[in-house]
Amino acid sequence: VENRCDSKGSLSSRKSYRKSLSSVRKRTKMDSNLLAGMTKFILYGELKKTILMTMAYAMDKSSLKEIREIFETMDSQGDGIISLPELKEALQGMHSEKHLDDGTIEKLFHGIDQDNNGHIAYNEFLAAVVESQGLITMENLADAFDRLDSDKKGYISKDDLKDLLGEDYDEQLVNRMIEEADFKRNGQVDYDEFLRLMFEDPTAGLQTLGNSSLHEEPKMVEQLGYRTPTGGISIENSDAESDDEIDQDGIDEKMKSGILHS
Repeated sequence: VENRCDSKGSLSSRKSYRKSLSSVRKRTKMDSNLLAGMTKFILYGELKKTILMTMAYAMDKSSLKEIREIFETMDSQGDGIISLPELKEALQGMHSEKHLDDGTIEKLFHGIDQDNNGHIAYNEFLAAVVESQGLITMENLADAFDRLDSDKKGYISKDDLKDLLGEDYDEQLVNRMIEEADFKRNGQVDYDEFLRLMFEDPTAGLQTLGNSSLHEEPKMVEQLGYRTPTGGISIENSDAESDDEIDQDGIDEKMKSGILHS
């Protein structure tokens, strides 16, 4: 009986160890993807950042438990925001294999702090990591487009962005935002252009979406620029390893060329 109990205890111990190891591996992968995603986000143009922010505000937060836990871990003061010192502490601990200097972390911080109020709120954090965590779906992309196209005319206009910015409206900024995705050069952004901005090309789009049922719908792959029915695509979290690397020199080069606006 005693040996049987010992055996059961040993089995329980091994299961607990495997579960713990799996959790650590998952967290490590998420941390790596997280940092790579944040680095990409700060290099995006103003319109793409605005789209990701719109998605972040509208997403069902109840399904984002792990992201929320990471945010709360980084928010060591527990005041609901991430300060620059907190981000430095979190990122230096998160990515210990490659040292991130203070200057690089400050660029990340200011690139994510969209309203320039000196801290990162949860929705700003979510917008910066939503791609890297495989949380983009055709459904929430369509929803973000509808929110920006406020009067449902089928395209995003300068007036839409003017209304969105409110007191922060700046004509030159709005012109830049439209030009960012106005591939047809007609002064507006339709849904095809919207998806092209988000995905660059269909292959990149599938990678951004992560594991989905898109591969079972070749027509959808071919016509990625068309709106999909709500719930028509199933998105799951990807377990694939990220090949993204943090390119500190690349960030510095973007800063010099004026692409990165802090």
